[in-house]
Amino acid sequence: MSCTDIPEYNFVIRQGDDKTVYLRYLADSAPVDIAGALILFECANPTLSQEATIDDAALGKFHFDFARADTAILTERRLKYEVVIYPSGLSGTKETLFYGSVNITPQVI
Repeated sequence: MSCTDIPEYNFVIRQGDDKTVYLRYLADSAPVDIAGALILFECANPTLSQEATIDDAALGKFHFDFARADTAILTERRLKYEVVIYPSGLSGTKETLFYGSVNITPQVI
Protein backbone atom coordinates (compact mmCIF):
# COMPACT_ATOMS: atom_id res chain seq x y z
CA MET A 1 0.00 0.00 0.00
CA SER A 2 1.47 3.35 -0.97
CA CYS A 3 1.30 6.37 1.31
CA THR A 4 -1.31 7.96 -0.96
CA ASP A 5 -3.65 4.99 -0.34
CA ILE A 6 -3.61 5.47 3.44
CA PRO A 7 -6.49 7.66 4.66
CA GLU A 8 -5.59 10.86 6.49
CA TYR A 9 -7.76 11.76 9.45
CA ASN A 10 -7.09 14.93 11.47
CA PHE A 11 -9.00 15.69 14.66
CA VAL A 12 -9.10 18.16 17.54
CA ILE A 13 -8.82 17.59 21.29
CA ARG A 14 -9.50 20.44 23.68
CA GLN A 15 -6.75 20.61 26.26
CA GLY A 16 -8.04 19.17 29.53
CA ASP A 17 -11.06 17.40 27.98
CA ASP A 18 -11.89 13.72 27.51
CA LYS A 19 -12.24 12.61 23.89
CA THR A 20 -13.25 9.33 22.28
CA VAL A 21 -12.37 8.79 18.62
CA TYR A 22 -14.35 6.08 16.81
CA LEU A 23 -12.87 4.52 13.67
CA ARG A 24 -13.69 1.72 11.27
CA TYR A 25 -11.43 -0.40 9.10
CA LEU A 26 -12.85 -0.73 5.56
CA ALA A 27 -11.36 -2.17 2.37
CA ASP A 28 -13.13 -1.49 -0.92
CA SER A 29 -16.04 -0.03 1.12
CA ALA A 30 -16.54 -3.33 2.99
CA PRO A 31 -15.77 -3.83 6.71
CA VAL A 32 -12.65 -5.82 7.58
CA ASP A 33 -12.93 -8.38 10.39
CA ILE A 34 -10.36 -7.35 13.00
CA ALA A 35 -10.87 -10.29 15.38
CA GLY A 36 -7.51 -11.28 16.85
CA ALA A 37 -5.80 -8.11 15.60
CA LEU A 38 -3.89 -5.61 17.72
CA ILE A 39 -4.55 -1.97 16.79
CA LEU A 40 -2.39 0.81 18.20
CA PHE A 41 -2.49 4.61 18.21
CA GLU A 42 1.17 5.63 17.87
CA CYS A 43 1.64 9.32 18.59
CA ALA A 44 4.61 11.70 18.48
CA ASN A 45 3.82 12.36 22.15
CA PRO A 46 3.84 8.96 23.89
CA THR A 47 1.28 10.24 26.44
CA LEU A 48 -1.45 9.71 23.84
CA SER A 49 -0.17 6.36 22.47
CA GLN A 50 -2.46 3.44 23.33
CA GLU A 51 -4.14 0.21 22.27
CA ALA A 52 -7.58 0.35 20.64
CA THR A 53 -10.75 -0.97 22.20
CA ILE A 54 -12.51 -3.22 19.69
CA ASP A 55 -16.25 -2.44 19.55
CA ASP A 56 -17.40 -4.83 16.81
CA ALA A 57 -14.63 -6.97 15.28
CA ALA A 58 -16.74 -8.31 12.40
CA LEU A 59 -17.65 -4.78 11.32
CA GLY A 60 -14.11 -3.41 11.83
CA LYS A 61 -15.20 -0.93 14.52
CA PHE A 62 -12.82 0.27 17.23
CA HIS A 63 -12.09 3.37 19.29
CA PHE A 64 -9.49 5.21 21.34
CA ASP A 65 -10.18 7.02 24.63
CA PHE A 66 -8.13 10.09 25.50
CA ALA A 67 -8.38 11.07 29.17
CA ARG A 68 -8.53 14.66 30.42
CA ALA A 69 -5.58 13.92 32.74
CA ASP A 70 -3.46 13.21 29.65
CA THR A 71 -4.75 16.03 27.46
CA ALA A 72 -4.38 18.64 30.22
CA ILE A 73 -0.58 18.23 30.34
CA LEU A 74 0.02 18.53 26.59
CA THR A 75 2.08 21.54 25.58
CA GLU A 76 2.28 20.82 21.84
CA ARG A 77 -0.40 22.26 19.58
CA ARG A 78 -0.09 19.72 16.75
CA LEU A 79 0.96 16.09 17.05
CA LYS A 80 1.47 13.58 14.26
CA TYR A 81 0.08 10.08 14.72
CA GLU A 82 -0.49 6.75 12.96
CA VAL A 83 -3.06 4.04 13.64
CA VAL A 84 -1.37 0.72 12.97
CA ILE A 85 -2.66 -2.84 12.93
CA TYR A 86 -0.93 -6.12 13.63
CA PRO A 87 -3.47 -8.52 12.03
CA SER A 88 -2.10 -11.55 13.89
CA GLY A 89 -0.72 -9.85 17.00
CA LEU A 90 2.70 -8.34 17.69
CA SER A 91 4.50 -11.32 16.16
CA GLY A 92 3.00 -10.54 12.73
CA THR A 93 3.37 -7.77 10.19
CA LYS A 94 2.54 -4.14 10.89
CA GLU A 95 0.35 -2.06 8.57
CA THR A 96 -0.71 1.58 8.78
CA LEU A 97 -4.50 2.09 8.67
CA PHE A 98 -4.73 5.85 9.20
CA TYR A 99 -2.40 8.76 9.81
CA GLY A 100 -2.83 12.44 10.51
CA SER A 101 -2.56 15.13 13.13
CA VAL A 102 -4.10 15.72 16.52
CA ASN A 103 -4.63 19.44 16.99
CA ILE A 104 -4.64 20.44 20.65
CA THR A 105 -6.85 23.46 21.30
CA PRO A 106 -6.11 25.43 24.48
CA GLN A 107 -8.88 25.50 27.05
CA VAL A 108 -10.61 28.89 27.06
CA ILE A 109 -12.51 29.91 30.18
